[in-house]
Amino acid sequence: MDKNSIIGIVLIGIILIGYSFYMQPTEAELQAQKAKNIAIQDSIARIETERAESVKAQLHESTTQENDTVSVAGTETNDSLKSNKLVDAYGVFANAAQGEEEYYTIENNLIKIKISSKGGRIVSAFIKNYETFDSLPVNLINEQRSRFNFTFFAQNRNIKTEDLFFIANNKKDIKVTGEKKSLSVKAKVADNKYIEYIYSLKPNTYFLDYSIKFVGLNNDIASNVGDISLNWQMDIPKQERSAKNENTYSNVYYKVKQEDVSYLSETSEDSEDIRIAVRWVGFKDQFFTSILIAKNQFTDAKLASKPIWEQDTAYIKTMSVNIDVPFRGDKVKQSDFMFFFGPTKFSLLQDYSKKEYTGIDEYLALEKIVPL
Repeated sequence: MDKNSIIGIVLIGIILIGYSFYMQPTEAELQAQKAKNIAIQDSIARIETERAESVKAQLHESTTQENDTVSVAGTETNDSLKSNKLVDAYGVFANAAQGEEEYYTIENNLIKIKISSKGGRIVSAFIKNYETFDSLPVNLINEQRSRFNFTFFAQNRNIKTEDLFFIANNKKDIKVTGEKKSLSVKAKVADNKYIEYIYSLKPNTYFLDYSIKFVGLNNDIASNVGDISLNWQMDIPKQERSAKNENTYSNVYYKVKQEDVSYLSETSEDSEDIRIAVRWVGFKDQFFTSILIAKNQFTDAKLASKPIWEQDTAYIKTMSVNIDVPFRGDKVKQSDFMFFFGPTKFSLLQDYSKKEYTGIDEYLALEKIVPL
């Protein structure tokens, strides 16, 4: 190789090396490119994330719709099963056996009565102007410690009124200041088929009128049903300081129709079956009394009393009666009663025993529950 060729090769190498150095990016250009690459990667990652979230949302929506469909189907199935069970248990009274409990009141200047839609029964009876030994209002009935239930036979089923809902068709809270007022509650089979309880109250009285009607149910209740069974039970609340003393003066009293007043043992557990007509039954504590009076009569009464004051400091005795109520009528079967909720005062009960107060020909001798 001659000298000129060597010089040419060297010059070409110098030119290539110079060009490579000249074309190499600066530090600023490298940082700019790096930032651009990171931005592109972030953008790609964001797009992938959004795509994944979109798919997840679509899957959730699809799952929710499927669950909602299953839930609706399940609810419909449960409702259907519940409806079938109610029909099996209550027959034509199935609709009346479901509802939500609510409360109604009727009061005058002497008493305030609270009634539950569940069973249509009285769940408290406050005696105004009186207090317990510890300055609390006097209430003769505790909702959780009492029972008032009719049982009857319909469509080959034993129906209990305590299982039915009785709905008020007028004002739910009634105050009696002038003329007599009534609270009506119905357990409906249909608009023209129902059981109705009517509570009526006048001012200035401890008497509460009570009627029960079966309307349009002739084809559903056996025609040979002449009586329906009533179970009335109460744990008598402690009102006085000495439970032992109050127990001694608390008892079940009753009056056989056209005969004298009788009672169970005052100090020990006792019961009695009565196979003749009974006019009234009373659950008495030391100074107050709850009495149920038949305007016609009761039959076949089973009475019981059991002291509980040594085991339960808030109550004195458990008192109960299982009694048959004559039920007569064609399209409407009806029985009429009276409750007395009030103080055990001799002169007061004497007056309340008279026909001018009760509309009953027989003198009731309610004052006989007062020990002399």
